[in-house]
Amino acid sequence: MLRVIFMGTSPFAVPALETLCELTKLNQVIGVYTQPDRPAGRGLGLQFSAIKKKALELKLRIFQPENFKDPKTLEEFENLNPDIVVVASYGLLLKTKLLETPKLGAINIHASLLPRWRGAAPIAWAILKGDLETGVTIQKISQKLDAGDILLQQKTPILATDYANMLHDRLSQMGAQLMLPTLEGLMHGQLQGIVQEESLVTYAHKLTKEMAKLDLAQLAVELERQVRAFYPWPGTNILVNGVQLKIKKVI
Repeated sequence: MLRVIFMGTSPFAVPALETLCELTKLNQVIGVYTQPDRPAGRGLGLQFSAIKKKALELKLRIFQPENFKDPKTLEEFENLNPDIVVVASYGLLLKTKLLETPKLGAINIHASLLPRWRGAAPIAWAILKGDLETGVTIQKISQKLDAGDILLQQKTPILATDYANMLHDRLSQMGAQLMLPTLEGLMHGQLQGIVQEESLVTYAHKLTKEMAKLDLAQLAVELERQVRAFYPWPGTNILVNGVQLKIKKVI
């Protein structure tokens, strides 16, 4: 039975964790790493990540280091003796020593068809640039961001009615569905990584609040994509007679 450490923070990672916990004949989730509780909301009270909430519900052991610079943090990780590490939307860089600890290595669930859209916001950029399809990539983790070898991919069309939140949820479920074939393939030595073609790399840079403003000088198709790509965050808005209006939907 595989000893699995799961690392994730955002809601995108929740279905994968749930699926791993259901595969009780194949693996055991021995620990969950997620980012520390952060101040949020009007009262700026400490809020749990989506993964911490789910891990508590599933009664899993939780770890919340600020980073992996402290030798004690690395030692604690090594003492768990994992066979594999599964990462999904975690948000912290993993040190080389950490990546070398699990026997089968560390893998990442990425919400694009790599090498297209490496980076923080692949779903939004796929919509924004008018891609006809996207998907999920299971890749080996390397020191360079999203540059590891490709193990498995699954595609889905980007519909004209897809907003970023809708595509997010679909890709999240697709990533979870790939957990079984990925773990079985790695365990039996049946998955051979494919090196990414560097000439095809594009980058999905982090979204900012400043990107929410619509420029009405753009083509209608570009504005429509922007509204869909940036929903629900950072959203889109226009200024009409000195009043800022939020645009939530296009028809």
